[in-house]
Amino acid sequence: MREVDLGGWDELKQDLAPVLAAITPEGEDVIVSGGVVPLLYRYLDEHAEVRQPALLTMDVDLTIRRLADHTPAVPLDKRLRDSQFVEVYSRSTQPPVIRYQHKRHGDQELAPVHVEFLTPRLGSSEDRHGHDQTVVPLSGGIHAQALPFLQLLFEEPIAISDDQVPWFRSGTRVYLPHPATYLLVKLLVVRRPDRGAKRMKDAAYLYDVATLTRDHWPDIASLWQRLRDSGRHPRTWIMDARKTLKTLFASATCDGVVWARTVY
Repeated sequence: MREVDLGGWDELKQDLAPVLAAITPEGEDVIVSGGVVPLLYRYLDEHAEVRQPALLTMDVDLTIRRLADHTPAVPLDKRLRDSQFVEVYSRSTQPPVIRYQHKRHGDQELAPVHVEFLTPRLGSSEDRHGHDQTVVPLSGGIHAQALPFLQLLFEEPIAISDDQVPWFRSGTRVYLPHPATYLLVKLLVVRRPDRGAKRMKDAAYLYDVATLTRDHWPDIASLWQRLRDSGRHPRTWIMDARKTLKTLFASATCDGVVWARTVY
């Protein structure tokens, strides 16, 4: 079992362990995503050890499949409540975004450590009547925010379990995005105008995962090519990601490098 310096991650680890145990029955229908992924990559022996620490994040993103392959006996929202998590409803959307946080924080204000569910956006963010479709009620009592490109994360995910991560609860086995799809999604979103200041952290995550996986860059390129040829996703996604990679990281003075340095 590889040792990983958690630095300031102790509070997140305390709340993340029961959440990951709760989603274990979902199998590949729920993918751990967002900023905790580079931390968890560090526990995988095939990835390089790096000098930079994992970027601290307090929000936990979980991407859930729109049409689940199977239905566990106990709904996911009940498993979260049984793990001492409470629901926090957004006030700005209808249906509301439902986030989860440990009950010690209460259910009125969003806590620093909280869980949010995401799901792939299929089509427009509005229906033909102009009604918002960015929040989607899914099976298991979950309301997820629908965002573009997330269907890529379900391509060849990687399992990680309690025999690799010492603070996982016994029996925990969850799925991470393949580094190739994690990088691909980050490259597709980093240039979007709505990212604003988040793009600096996006660039830092790109740098972090690229260095962690430097021994596997040919495998990453191979998966990108398979996705491009599969017909399951627009071919332009791969072309746009490659263009962004060359634009942002071609030299030490490019925006992506500057943004990453700002974060580190």
